[in-house]
Amino acid sequence: MMNVVFIHGILDTGHIFKRMRTAFETADIHCLAPSLKPRDGRTGLDRLAEDLMQQIDAEFGTDEPISIVGFSMGSIVGRYYIQELGGHDRVKQYFSIAGPHRGSIWSFFYPGRGARHMRPGSTFLKNLNDSASEFDGMECHAYWTPFDLMIVPQHSALLPFAENHRVLSWCHPCLLINPHVMNDIRDKVINHWNFV
Repeated sequence: MMNVVFIHGILDTGHIFKRMRTAFETADIHCLAPSLKPRDGRTGLDRLAEDLMQQIDAEFGTDEPISIVGFSMGSIVGRYYIQELGGHDRVKQYFSIAGPHRGSIWSFFYPGRGARHMRPGSTFLKNLNDSASEFDGMECHAYWTPFDLMIVPQHSALLPFAENHRVLSWCHPCLLINPHVMNDIRDKVINHWNFV
């Protein structure tokens, strides 16, 4: 069984993945797109990751293998789940779409603990970036666009341990409905699960 968990960005809900989820489910991929609370992460991205873990365990049990697709803030929530909550034991693929892995300057203009976590140079991001050994042997991909006005600087969306994909998509959320991004992730999920 192919299992994919979608993790939404700040102020979004799982509904933002509607088009991508439809494309995946048409290919017989079992999808979970939870709406994490609070949506803006004001209590911290670690709290969102704990909520995520509970919803994953409720849907798939505690050890069923999964692939993770994180968008924007959701990419960081997914990393915390993998790196700090034991997710690396079951996550086989990690896909980041426009994730602020080195922070975004816009996080200085939004209140709350989660926004502070996404500031460039934050201790939260530094700890994640300094201890990425949990991704060893895991298939990892990061998708980014040079036209992203939410992840600033744009190169913050790149990951040194991932295969980075530059996509000419015209805006931050446009990456979620970009046919190349959707098809590429879906095909990579299918190819991976067909060979395990």
